[in-house]
Amino acid sequence: MANQLKRLDDAVYRAERMLVVSALLIMAVVVFLDVVHRGFAGEASKFADIGIKLAGLFGALPAKDAPEYAQAVAELYPKLAEASPYVLFTVFTGLGYFGIRSTKRDVPVAAPIAAGFAVAGVLTAYGLIRLLIWGMPNGVIWSQPMALVLTLWVGFIGASMCCYERKHLKVEAIQRQIPPKYRRYVAFASGVVTTVVCLLLLWVSLRYVRYNYDEFIQTEGRGGLFQGWAVPRYLGFAALPISFTLMSARFGARAVLALQGKLDDVDPLAGLTGNKDDGKSSDPQSSDPQSSAELPSDIETEAVAVARKPEAVPSEVETMTSQPVGAVVARPSKVLTDSHQAAQDEDRESSPAEDSARGAVAESRKDEQQDASPQAEAKSEKTDSKEGSS
Repeated sequence: MANQLKRLDDAVYRAERMLVVSALLIMAVVVFLDVVHRGFAGEASKFADIGIKLAGLFGALPAKDAPEYAQAVAELYPKLAEASPYVLFTVFTGLGYFGIRSTKRDVPVAAPIAAGFAVAGVLTAYGLIRLLIWGMPNGVIWSQPMALVLTLWVGFIGASMCCYERKHLKVEAIQRQIPPKYRRYVAFASGVVTTVVCLLLLWVSLRYVRYNYDEFIQTEGRGGLFQGWAVPRYLGFAALPISFTLMSARFGARAVLALQGKLDDVDPLAGLTGNKDDGKSSDPQSSDPQSSAELPSDIETEAVAVARKPEAVPSEVETMTSQPVGAVVARPSKVLTDSHQAAQDEDRESSPAEDSARGAVAESRKDEQQDASPQAEAKSEKTDSKEGSS
């Protein structure tokens, strides 16, 4: 039973997400069409108005207090209005051309092809705008009430989605100070109170929707409509009871799970500390924020300290990984002597010629030592005789 309810909740959440995305997309398109219609359907030229302001700013027109200012504006405005289509066509075509040419491609688009695409794009956009003005001569007058209704649906359905994702606002300052073994009872009480509040709001919203529905029925469909949009108000405000029904069910189920000890305890600091378990514990009684391993953060806050690497301090005791302060590091010598050989000789094998040369050097040194030994003995005897006579 619990698994079936969980799958039902997941399916409802997916439907809510599709509804919110669709509402946002429709709202953006409708508002965009309304802005385009207002900009191109009016008799006044926006380009001419901007040109008049720039001309007055740079001194091309007399001062506004001067009597000839109105006559100068009356002469300049028609000229700017006539030139505005050509100027706008040139500007947008140039932007399209440079946009196509500056795009990074393996094979760059040739200049004539880019110019052709830019011209075709501007002409297509202009044709669609003229089609919009012809098809809706009065404009998209229902865009604003429709956008407001869709905003209402997005807001309340989004609140229900936050309840599903457990991302709604909640105060946990007192709850975190309660011992872990009592937290499930606090979570149960919190869920019950929230469910009661949602049920009260559900009752009020149902009464309001029923009032608009009765008005629509009593007037035989001529009343109870949105201003500028022939849609009954009770359909637009139906988002309120739907949202509060879903939230009541979800908060009530959460209260039952908390009492049974099956509700995960979400740590609000889990996203900052980088805990792999995301701060959740299957047992609320054992969910201690201090017991979970917290990874250091790169941003120091009051709750999380930045992990700093300890500075290397020179050691006074020689070990395998460090040298004492002031110690001289012995480096291999590159000069061949009696006490040591070059470092390069240790890493390569000697050739027969090198072995014979080394043998010859060793024999010559041995002969020199043998020749020097009689001379040293004679010298020592002579020294001893001198000491005896003295």
